[in-house]
Amino acid sequence: MEDSKDRFKGLTVEQALLRSPADMYDRGRWAIRECENQPHLVRLARRFQKLWELFCQAEAAAAKCTESGCKGAGRLMSFTRRDSGLSPRPEFWCERHGPGDPDFDTPKMPISIREIWRFNTKGDRRRFAKYIRYALGIPKGTRITEEFANRWFADIEDGD
Repeated sequence: MEDSKDRFKGLTVEQALLRSPADMYDRGRWAIRECENQPHLVRLARRFQKLWELFCQAEAAAAKCTESGCKGAGRLMSFTRRDSGLSPRPEFWCERHGPGDPDFDTPKMPISIREIWRFNTKGDRRRFAKYIRYALGIPKGTRITEEFANRWFADIEDGD
């Protein structure tokens, strides 16, 4: 089994963030909290913050509206309730449709990884991140090379 410390060995921060957003979210938050006690983490924390903000600004490119028969692009999302909180599987909506069901706990909001804070468990954060990656046009099986990751973040930064 892979050692958790070696999971991101040899990867850039960009690659690691696109491959495992939930794990990097946890590590990035930890680095930010620990900067005062461990000054060698300052550069990493700043790099994470910059990339995280870019990741949060990414626009959904591949999500489709959940409404039956609608072919509209999903640009918004909402969540349903479950016993232990919110479901980590967001429903994607176009501008015309949205949650009409009282089981939906949240109003429509832009599709963004920023909402990862809503989930308390690492498993739920991972599941949520998987759906957001899909919505952003990074489906399961995409090879996240250093070149791909750098280009992906550069496109967001340039506004493409």
